[in-house]
Amino acid sequence: MIFYIGTHFKGAIEMKIFHKFIITFILLPIIIAYPQSDSLIISEVMFSPSASNSEFIEIFNLSYQNSIDLSKFQIIYYTANADTIVETGDGIILPPRSFALLLEGDYDLASGIYSAMVPDSSIKLKIHDNAFGSSGMANTEDRTVRLISSFGDTVDVYSYSAKNAAGISDEKIILNTDSSSVNWANSLTLNGTPGKGNSVSPKKYDLSVTDLYYTPTEIFEGNEVNFTSIIKNIGTSTCENFIAYIFIDINKDSTVQQNEIIVTQNFSALEPNDSTQLSGQLDSLLADNFDLFTKKPSRAPCIY
Repeated sequence: MIFYIGTHFKGAIEMKIFHKFIITFILLPIIIAYPQSDSLIISEVMFSPSASNSEFIEIFNLSYQNSIDLSKFQIIYYTANADTIVETGDGIILPPRSFALLLEGDYDLASGIYSAMVPDSSIKLKIHDNAFGSSGMANTEDRTVRLISSFGDTVDVYSYSAKNAAGISDEKIILNTDSSSVNWANSLTLNGTPGKGNSVSPKKYDLSVTDLYYTPTEIFEGNEVNFTSIIKNIGTSTCENFIAYIFIDINKDSTVQQNEIIVTQNFSALEPNDSTQLSGQLDSLLADNFDLFTKKPSRAPCIY
């Protein structure tokens, strides 16, 4: 049997059209709000890269409205002198809800190991010299990195945990102002996630089957079997209007067919971190081997 969770959403998208002079009037106050740097955070630190000249520090703009001019911002690594941030051709203004990738001065933007990984929506920047600190970041001792504003204020600070494997960065789990160690973890992907969402961060919509059990534990021919699947919302948003169903994979192709479905249930909503269950029963089983599987659909808004 394969336990299959399917989901769908109901919703609508509203589009609004503004006249050009109205858009200009609305955007102008946002663009000039550069000094508001309290929404900047350090979101990832690559101190043990898999290739030379490839250390990086990633920052994220938490604001939903304000762009931030990163001119004259600096990075202070441990006790070394500050490294000034300079642009590379992408500009130096970080839009709302966007990432900026700070690379070493001698990193090759055209052929470096992150060249195919960094999305166009992020901006690539460099520090003014070829290494963070005096000779690059250590991977044997914990070190502190600080993001300094153009006014000399500390915007954010993070002390990374050393001894990562090559190509494994430290990533922030929840992108907020909590920089404590419990909100950081080792990246789950090689070379980290430069300029994009972190691999350790929870998805917005994400259902998971966390447990599957049946009774009785000893099954004999002709008996009935009761089974229960536990479904948990491990995402950050409420998952609404989804359908869960269970099927027996009669033709062994791991794909649900209409005649294989034995239990179907509609759910109105499941809050983040909450769980629900789907139960069913099989009667008068014949002697055979039964494999239990869980399977997620390839396309479902609640499972990204």
